[in-house]
Amino acid sequence: MNIAHWLEATARLHPAAPALLTGARVDADYAAFARRAASLARMLTNERDVAPGDRVALFMGNATRYLEALYAIWWAGAVAVPINAKLHAREAAWIVDHAQARLIFTDAAHAATLAQADDAFAPDLVRLRVDDPVFEAARAGEGSGRPCPRAESDLAWLFYTSGTTGKPKGVMLTHGNIVAMSLCYPLDVDPPSRDDAALYAAPMSHGAGMYNFVHVRVGARHV
Repeated sequence: MNIAHWLEATARLHPAAPALLTGARVDADYAAFARRAASLARMLTNERDVAPGDRVALFMGNATRYLEALYAIWWAGAVAVPINAKLHAREAAWIVDHAQARLIFTDAAHAATLAQADDAFAPDLVRLRVDDPVFEAARAGEGSGRPCPRAESDLAWLFYTSGTTGKPKGVMLTHGNIVAMSLCYPLDVDPPSRDDAALYAAPMSHGAGMYNFVHVRVGARHV
């Protein structure tokens, strides 16, 4: 069970439903959201040699392209390593190294932050900016293929703690963990609907990002 199947299913059932918004502006409906994730996944696989189980980090501010990159990672069968965008470059470098990430998605502001600690990163780490023409071209394809098959026990998200008593710890969340958590949400917290909107005010690298799953499943909006 690849969690990206939820995006694929919602795009098939509700293709024209507004999905990704920046403020009141609709950046993508669900058909476009899924197509971009699939196209980016193809780029990761074919051009960056990202294989199922490989780690791919994200170090950037909240944006609709954050979700596009996240789902591209899962679509390709890789493991997402979202990093708190407020960390120092050397703290981010430690997590990238510990997770053994092969590629990192970033943006202009956070690419500049990473540059402050260039010596701390592996020389072969690929840095891909979501505001770069390379990313734009990769997401503009038609997309192809279904999400990479994954087992419930396969790793999906490496969730790094703040490390207040030492180095951060990478909590391993599987596809099965995420599905179970998301299916409990309507019973334990709040039943979402297609009329809802999830507003990402807190960092998407942590708890706020977890709200995406159940809202993707019902075809709600992500703001």
